[in-house]
Amino acid sequence: MTLDYFGVKNAQGGNLQLIVVVSDEDGSNLRKWVLPPDGVASVGNFEVKKLDQRVFHTESAKGNLKISILAYHRDQTKAVNLALIGMMEWYYGDSISFLKNIVLNMPVNDKLIGWYENEWYPDEKWGIGQYKEVGSDDLKVWFSIWSDAAPPPISPPTLKPDVRIESVKLGGADPPWQAKKNQGIFQEFAYPQYSVLITVVNNESVDLTVDWAGLSDTKEGFGSGSITVPKNSRKTGTATVYFSSSGQFKITYSVSRGGAVLDTWSGMVNVIP
Repeated sequence: MTLDYFGVKNAQGGNLQLIVVVSDEDGSNLRKWVLPPDGVASVGNFEVKKLDQRVFHTESAKGNLKISILAYHRDQTKAVNLALIGMMEWYYGDSISFLKNIVLNMPVNDKLIGWYENEWYPDEKWGIGQYKEVGSDDLKVWFSIWSDAAPPPISPPTLKPDVRIESVKLGGADPPWQAKKNQGIFQEFAYPQYSVLITVVNNESVDLTVDWAGLSDTKEGFGSGSITVPKNSRKTGTATVYFSSSGQFKITYSVSRGGAVLDTWSGMVNVIP
């Protein structure tokens, strides 16, 4: 079994650690790993970390293979404070031992933020040539279970947030739209101009900043910008546009994050002279 990548939707401040437990059917071949082995991984929201970690190898397994992967947010407050007190002890000596006792008795606020559990059967051939993208809550893991020959490596995966375009309105109206073509040499200063309102819905448990942009089939741009949408909420962005050509055009708006397109929307507009 290899664990190649993992990521989380809401990293809750980073400092993540994975617990991996693998056992066969009767539990006699039980193994447990803590990843990364040297401490915690600093992970941002929707960031995917590369591990390339072989976590399990055995010559034989009895019956079914059971797998559990858990992601914890590790509270580092106590470790940081103890390190600080260690520096202070060097200067002040035993006179601050009471501070050390206070820190040692501080509660540790570790939190389980995601998990994956499954049972693999021998007739599945241990997933030869397959990588699984699985997880519950905020956790996503990419791993393989194989025998004989390892599957080929996968391309670096991405973890996209659930962000959608709810509506796009031109001048406050729903599509299909009708607009007038601008006249004159300096079209950006000539009327009519129209306001575009794009409403974006964020279905995740964290605030997200996304980019949006509009493009017609004439390759002409129709507004763009960035918008920060609160968690489990919606927000509307605006832009002012004008039309330099007449005819019927299809306008497509997209919303993206880090260059990855999350959603698209299309509507028709009839531009009259």
